Amino acid sequence: MRRFAARWLHAWAPALAAVLLVGGQATPATALVPGDPTATGYTRESVRAATWNMCGEAGGRTASDAGYCPWRNGAATGRYDEDGFSIPDGSGPRRKMEGVVRLINEHKLNAVLLQEVCVGRTPGDTTGTSHLDELKKLLPAGEWSFASAGVTRPDDPHGVEPERGDPELLDSEGSDCRGDHLTGTLSNAIAVKGKITWRSEDDFGTPVGTGLSMNSGTILCAEVEGWESHLCSTHISNFHSDTTKKKEKPHWEVPISTETAAAYYQKQLDIVERVVKQFPSVVLGGDFNTSNQTTLKPLYDLMAECDQRAHFPGDAVNEHTKLTRTNEATSTDGGYTSYTMTSSKIDYLFSTGGFTGCDSRTEFGDRTDYLVTTQPECHLGKRNCRPDADAGTSAVVSQDGTRVSGMILFYNAGDNSWRFGLPRADADGWNIDQAVAPGAVKGQWTRLTGVYDASTGKVSLFVDGTKKAETTHTARWSATGPFVVGRDLVSGVRNAGFKGRIQRAEAFACALRDDQVASYAGTVTAPTGKNVAMPVVEGMNSQGCHQHGGLYGNAFGIAATLTPTLTATVRHPDPSKDVWAEFSLWDNTTSTQILSLGTPGSKSSTVKGQGTVSLTVPTLTPGHSYGWRVRTADATTNNNPVSANCHFLTPAA
Repeated sequence: MRRFAARWLHAWAPALAAVLLVGGQATPATALVPGDPTATGYTRESVRAATWNMCGEAGGRTASDAGYCPWRNGAATGRYDEDGFSIPDGSGPRRKMEGVVRLINEHKLNAVLLQEVCVGRTPGDTTGTSHLDELKKLLPAGEWSFASAGVTRPDDPHGVEPERGDPELLDSEGSDCRGDHLTGTLSNAIAVKGKITWRSEDDFGTPVGTGLSMNSGTILCAEVEGWESHLCSTHISNFHSDTTKKKEKPHWEVPISTETAAAYYQKQLDIVERVVKQFPSVVLGGDFNTSNQTTLKPLYDLMAECDQRAHFPGDAVNEHTKLTRTNEATSTDGGYTSYTMTSSKIDYLFSTGGFTGCDSRTEFGDRTDYLVTTQPECHLGKRNCRPDADAGTSAVVSQDGTRVSGMILFYNAGDNSWRFGLPRADADGWNIDQAVAPGAVKGQWTRLTGVYDASTGKVSLFVDGTKKAETTHTARWSATGPFVVGRDLVSGVRNAGFKGRIQRAEAFACALRDDQVASYAGTVTAPTGKNVAMPVVEGMNSQGCHQHGGLYGNAFGIAATLTPTLTATVRHPDPSKDVWAEFSLWDNTTSTQILSLGTPGSKSSTVKGQGTVSLTVPTLTPGHSYGWRVRTADATTNNNPVSANCHFLTPAA
């Protein structure tokens, strides 16, 4: 199960996102020469790169399968195959690449080193798509170029496999990406904002098949026109899990020795070391499948690794890049009943030059609760499992422009903050004025209010009615697209899907004052939907709240019984709070008060957040006229709004 969480971390967000500058220069190196007053002739391009294992082809169709990876093939369609598994809609590859593009735009990257992506088209497949094809569609045409190198995946076991050590294993087929709208060859890849003029690939030649769990990989390198540094992307396999397997079939699941596993790993590392030594200046990134940095000493002796030191005060070092579920316990049908979440660092970014910054984006890792008690059907393949609320940056509300949202109210996972932002232009990129409120609490209902006053240019963000942050926005433009709940639009890409629950999204046609926001955030509204069950009476409105009954009240509805049930809909501004109703009831005929607000017997049942509540009243007098009203109540207030009066008649004896 080693790959279960790790693949998801890589699938949806970067394992390691590093902004780096080779040569240790604060700005690109320049040299003034006669006839070149702007020094452009000797400007060296700085490298701003990310390495990312995309988990693009990971196996596993249900949550407790090894290698399970949400968004491998897309969202559920509501249709199922003959085995009862959900049929995906094919959106997965594009969704993953939209994440890459967002990372590029956020960090102004000019190079991305990718592992476990699908490239090209599988022979005979006319309907699928590959990750690299989708990335090419999303990036500006003519500005980016690409290189890739295929890797070999272990064959699925069918009957008796060849003996371990058979030369056939060194050239085993099985690297085609596996269907369900996904096509191409399983590969390492490099995407560069520039022109790739040369590429090389060196295969590791490690054995696959016969029960071995890991791929036979490669190191891919590229040269970019005008760049001093070469770029290399690699994925090294770790065969440690193959040392503990049990023999279940002839030649299948046969364990290898720890010495053999170590030798396989060292062989791959030796090839990587030999390749990068060819280049005076190189950037190397990839998934090295080890958290033991001593194992990587040959590379540390050659190059700097970006996360070994803090790049600014408070910057963490050696940040983890992988999430893993361990100590799993499963039910009889294979679903998780318990597990432990752990993290480690297995992804690295090396360079012969220096770094100006480095960050690991583990906040996008898959922290979904996959226990059968929470999501029983996702273990059976019947449903798509939902990502957790704290899985990453999430937009609450926004309004679409053409290329970017005109405003975005969102949670930023990078620093755990709430933000209200207004982009400065309807253009690609992330050029935005933001009010930032730190200290967001995950898993807790929070009322957010973003206010923009165009007359002053002031942007304000309120959390639970209290102003937490302000900024100024003067580059005004009009976003004419729809008001959207649960995502935003950046560089023409819909993303930042909200991973949680949203309730009561509202918009106002004016800028609220601070006191209005505070009042509105704490307001418990008067009940609605007031009703009392009435029999059908010809010519008379026999349902609902009757406020006017004619001169003598003879047009009031008639209750069905002498012990009618009064109902109302109540709502609390905090969906996590308990709320109920208090009923007042009096006899119009005798002017007698029967129930009073806040007294024993006046309280309804309780709901959380909002809902319909009711109260069955004591036995009433036949043929009398009664009046009633209702007030919303919670644990902290007793001065909440009261509804209008309602009336009804009781049936005659």
